[in-house]
Amino acid sequence: MSVPEHKTEVMNVLEEALKKDRVKTTVVDMTKLGLIEMTRKNIREGFESLVTQPCPYCEGRGKILSSESVARNVEKKIRKYFAQTIASAIEVEVHPSVAEVLLGKNDGNLFRIENAFNKRIVIKASEDVKHEDIFIKEIDPDNLLT
Repeated sequence: MSVPEHKTEVMNVLEEALKKDRVKTTVVDMTKLGLIEMTRKNIREGFESLVTQPCPYCEGRGKILSSESVARNVEKKIRKYFAQTIASAIEVEVHPSVAEVLLGKNDGNLFRIENAFNKRIVIKASEDVKHEDIFIKEIDPDNLLT
């Protein structure tokens, strides 16, 4: 900007507008190219922290998908499996925390999948299965308890 008054006016208008922002922002200065240097404080957790949880296998030094995210992956995998096979019943073996989500708050999703494909789903919780692993196998529907 060639006129210093214009530069000052732009800076003042920006600073007034930033007063309405709930995030703390520091305006540094305007560069020779007319760019305004500023910093903003991040007050929210990032996307990664919303969809992951500390890893129980490495004592929190790494990340794994949350049980809810793995449960969504299980549902997708079941749909894909049913679309590609003639099996009328399957057993899905998952970690207990994932099974808890599938059989708890996501139970309606499994019911809808069963109805959509007219097939049966049995969820098996196993401590031997890693948190993000999903094992699907065909089972005999005649041996299922109703």
